[in-house]
Amino acid sequence: MTTGRSSLDEFPLLVQQQNATDRPVDPDLVITDLVDAAALRHPDQPALRTSDGVAVTYRELRNQSKRMAAWLRAAGVGRGDAVAVLADHEPRTIAAILAVARCGAFYVPLDSRWPTSRGAGVLAALPVAALVVSPVYQELGEEIAQAVTGLDQVLIIGESTEDTGGTVTEPPAAALPTDLLYAITTSGSTGTPKVVGVRHSSVVNLVHWFNERHGVSPGDLLLQVTAYTFDLSVYDIFGVLAAGACLLLLPDRRLAEPDAIAGALLAHPVTLWNSAPSMLMSVLPLVHGRTGGDRRNLRRVFLSGDWVPLSAHGALAGEFPEATLVALGGPTETTVWTNDFVVSEVDPRWPSVPYGHPISNVRCYVLREDGTPCDVGEQGELYVGGACVAAGYLNDPELTAERFLPDPWSPELDGRMYRTGDRVRWTADGWMEFLGRLDNQAKVAGYRIELGEIEYAARSLPGVDEAFAVVVDGQRNRELGLVVRGDARLTEAGIRAGLVGELPSYMLPSVVAFLEHVPLTASGKADRAALGALLARGSSGLADGDAAIGPLSDAAEMARLWTRVLGRAVGVHDHFLEAGGTSLVAMQLIGAMHKDYGVRVSTESLYRAGTPSALAAEVLGLTNGHGTDPSWQQTAAGARVPLSVQQQVILFLETLAPGTVGYNSIAQVRVGGPLDPDRLRAALGAVVARHPVLRTRFVENVADGVEEQRVRQDVVVALDVLDLTADDATTTAQVVRRAGRHVFDLAVEPGIRWLLVREAADRHILVQVEHHFVHDGWSMWVLLQDTATAYRQLTAGEPVDLGSDRVSYADYTRWQQEWSHSEQAERQVEHWLREIGPPAEPLHWPFEERRPPVFPHQGDTCDIRLPAELDALVHEFANSVRATPFAVLMAAYAVLVGEVCRNDTPVIGGGLRNRRLPGIDRTVGMFVNTCAFSYASWRSRTFTELVRSTTSRLAAAMDHQEVPFPLITQNLPTSRDRSRNPVFQTSISMNDWPDTCMDYGPGTTVEVSFPSNGGAKFDLDVIVLPEPDGTRMLWRYSTPLFTAADAEDLVARYFALVADLVAAPDARLGARFEQVAS
Repeated sequence: MTTGRSSLDEFPLLVQQQNATDRPVDPDLVITDLVDAAALRHPDQPALRTSDGVAVTYRELRNQSKRMAAWLRAAGVGRGDAVAVLADHEPRTIAAILAVARCGAFYVPLDSRWPTSRGAGVLAALPVAALVVSPVYQELGEEIAQAVTGLDQVLIIGESTEDTGGTVTEPPAAALPTDLLYAITTSGSTGTPKVVGVRHSSVVNLVHWFNERHGVSPGDLLLQVTAYTFDLSVYDIFGVLAAGACLLLLPDRRLAEPDAIAGALLAHPVTLWNSAPSMLMSVLPLVHGRTGGDRRNLRRVFLSGDWVPLSAHGALAGEFPEATLVALGGPTETTVWTNDFVVSEVDPRWPSVPYGHPISNVRCYVLREDGTPCDVGEQGELYVGGACVAAGYLNDPELTAERFLPDPWSPELDGRMYRTGDRVRWTADGWMEFLGRLDNQAKVAGYRIELGEIEYAARSLPGVDEAFAVVVDGQRNRELGLVVRGDARLTEAGIRAGLVGELPSYMLPSVVAFLEHVPLTASGKADRAALGALLARGSSGLADGDAAIGPLSDAAEMARLWTRVLGRAVGVHDHFLEAGGTSLVAMQLIGAMHKDYGVRVSTESLYRAGTPSALAAEVLGLTNGHGTDPSWQQTAAGARVPLSVQQQVILFLETLAPGTVGYNSIAQVRVGGPLDPDRLRAALGAVVARHPVLRTRFVENVADGVEEQRVRQDVVVALDVLDLTADDATTTAQVVRRAGRHVFDLAVEPGIRWLLVREAADRHILVQVEHHFVHDGWSMWVLLQDTATAYRQLTAGEPVDLGSDRVSYADYTRWQQEWSHSEQAERQVEHWLREIGPPAEPLHWPFEERRPPVFPHQGDTCDIRLPAELDALVHEFANSVRATPFAVLMAAYAVLVGEVCRNDTPVIGGGLRNRRLPGIDRTVGMFVNTCAFSYASWRSRTFTELVRSTTSRLAAAMDHQEVPFPLITQNLPTSRDRSRNPVFQTSISMNDWPDTCMDYGPGTTVEVSFPSNGGAKFDLDVIVLPEPDGTRMLWRYSTPLFTAADAEDLVARYFALVADLVAAPDARLGARFEQVAS
């Protein structure tokens, strides 16, 4: 490497000419000077617009940013401080970023999709004075702040910082041109992100050059589609505002939807587009065929951050005939862009779109390994010097010294150049050609291979738009894989044949896959990790769906399964909802996992995990949150087994109200077609034999007076058969209701019984009545499925095979007894004490005067479906905010309870399946645990915020679901009020059974329902049942407190409330409450 002073004379003349980029720029300017100058020129012009019609003028933006700057200064933010920004794409965020600059501080954007540990890791080495967050990300911001030593200020962008219309005094200039404007992350090879600090002067230079070269002016509108953590957003904000142009903002939830972006592109007079190539290429197909909007508006499309496919020019021209394509390049370390190339037409000789020419006051050197200049056409490494060079890596001084080197060709004595690691060459036409990354290497079969060279060769083949080379782990060795997007007529054999003459044999890919859509990262770049996952384990069958199926062993396998079911490429870190997931697709995916791998997961687990990586970890037990998997010890026949904590609770409650049927559950199975009672009895016998808890008696041990469970070996089937062919439906309903009110004596009889009602020769009703001592909601589904399976097998003349449990309920009970005294249990108790919070005011319904002095456990059920249109709106809104539909329904229910009971701090109960432990998925027993959530802050939030909070709390609940509720309540104040449940009086939970359609064999139809047993556990208990054809809800209410009309009115009010909330999700709920109250 050259170390002494030198001159550009060492370079070929053509390179000297291309690097003659000096242009005058005022050295005293900071970026807010440019924005303020535009605001003074165009005070009443819109600076910002939102997709829903909100406009902010330059005067309003300037005043608001100054007001926010005063707010930040009051919080102690000053020159040289870092201010983290975790915010939605909205006008207040832009004002906040400008405010940080006005304070002389620099902003550090964070991404809400990052793990908390990543956000905290980025901030750990910075002088962070505050974290500024949008209200929607408040909880996440607080989590990050707690993880960063010394960060004790989380500032919420709220009403106190809004522009009230008055003028704001201009504070003295705080920043200098050499001060940092922002610090942004880029990936690090060690796993720790690198934090790049960029000065005001570098951005001022970039903005001057860009706006002049591309004629950006007050008439322009740029649609911002990139995350703030991607440095393209730097130009979007400062470049657009410095030009007096306008920035169009979509909220984060819409930016995750290419279809929404396509809609906005046509609905608004967008003139400028700035993104990674893959983002544009995913949006253009969605624009095709749509009507509306003047497509001649779009005049400039800027693509950078990854290879620009040659097909982009034609694809763009086909949809937007007036748009000019501009390819740009440059690493994060050199202030967004260092070079550009205007693509007026595509030369058929080009292997790729040219990398272009240096921008103003930037010099590009292509050097050999010894640091000497390369000749024209000679490949070398790109070094960049000039005004664009960043300050360095703020969290890694050693790497800064290694990558930011003295620039021997700089006219400034202290000039530096950045070593990019990019492999380029100068062409005879006077522009640079990008050839790939020097660090994009791999060692395969003993050869050191440049993956970029393979990609370059593949992109040169006719019909290939994009190509990505990756290394995959084959059955025995590492193999080369190639993912191609291009002409539909391309074949694997054709690709290989085309590469044979260009590459040595050891560089030919052994696996080739074709994708219509390339998976993207959050920045809109091609997700190479996801591409590697798609090719993992020799899955060349991705092209035709015939990939071999093996054990579910890792995230790559999970991603491949998702790809097959969803019908599109899914990377290991792609989110289910963003990949096109719906409730129906979720059911299909769950079924495929069970069919192909023998793995069962719930819908809630799928939504909660979100990505193949997270779901694979959960399925494999890697993140189960309860310590190491239990080493199950089989319970010997006749052994003494204590009651589980759940059973102890039910026993206690029944001693308070002897003879209650509140803990009976009824399932009603209507079977159309032939049904043989004797065969059914045999099938039920097989079910009882299969599940030991159905052969268990619960008795008091005479020696110590402790209740215990004893498993018997004899199989008793309590099945009554009743012929009602001569009676009407009213009689049948009465019989079913009476069966459900059976009072079990669990010391002498099983905790389950059946009634078969014959209504006609081809019409039967099987009534299954269970006591909660032996079942929960998931167990009910298992029993219904097993009954149908056994009957079907007997009908076919086959032996009954229901599988076998590795773990019995008695085994679980013994495990629970030991686990309840563990550190994991203590941590879970602490979590729930935080969730429940301090004692809350009990609920007072409008008809509270009816409440008896002792809760009577008498009730009825309103069985109703969510209207189809409303169900669709709920799912659409849930997808838009990356939440589960149940989280939407639960959050709305909390608002309903708060409004109806006029309660600011409602506590809502729920149930947790508690089935994460391996081996118990099909074990029948009382596993479900009670939980409770305080909604003390509901009035101060928007519905969007409440739903996102509920989603994260439900996810956390899944990680703390093993602890029984009594271990939590024993830490809470006791209540002597016997008229109501002491902790909560209402609950909402979900039973998301994979399938409620039972198959009793040829010629039969099955319909399952859940009639009321005449009991009630709470004032109001809502159960959500997602089904293939919609969402069903069971509203179980206490009849002394509610009449049937009261319950129906409440359901109607809830449906109307849900519709209102999803229609206006960003309005403060307190304002709505005040309107309702008045």
